[in-house]
Amino acid sequence: MTDTLKRTLGHAQVRTWLTHVIALQRVSGSYLFLGPEGAGKRQVALEFAAALRCLKPRAHWSCGECIECVRVAHGVHPNVRQFAKPEDSRDLPVELVRTLWDEASLKRLEPGYRIFIVDDADRFNDSSANAFLKTLEEPPADLVFVLLAANSAQLLPTINSRCQSVRFSPLSLADMAVACAGFEDMP
Repeated sequence: MTDTLKRTLGHAQVRTWLTHVIALQRVSGSYLFLGPEGAGKRQVALEFAAALRCLKPRAHWSCGECIECVRVAHGVHPNVRQFAKPEDSRDLPVELVRTLWDEASLKRLEPGYRIFIVDDADRFNDSSANAFLKTLEEPPADLVFVLLAANSAQLLPTINSRCQSVRFSPLSLADMAVACAGFEDMP
């Protein structure tokens, strides 16, 4: 069977750190993945979600082949949800945060971690940021938030302080060379 997770290049240090978190069973309730747009934060968040759900982990990381990993990769896992600002909105609206809270309050469909990935976390407006802060203060058991943001300065300091910060750097020159070599092989 093939790996269904579309793993991005780079970020070995981030993956290694997250692997240790899982191996030591020290999973936090919230993470803030910080880095430039297009750096691969969302894909690593999906890999992390798959690793938390994986049935056949390889060195405490997602195998990419078991049914849990396949469902995460295809976006159909009931315990892995993704949230983002609507395309027609500048900000993450408070209604989206209320939906997130409602879903967090529901009973789990399957045992194990639930992972909520919130893209555009640096786009909270004042109302939605304060509503989300309440969610972070009273998280249900086994729920892990992964917030994705390009600019931590736009987040409330209280949201920043309640998350484990994980920094993503642009790709190294070696990784960019590998990526470019792949384009040379294309017709």
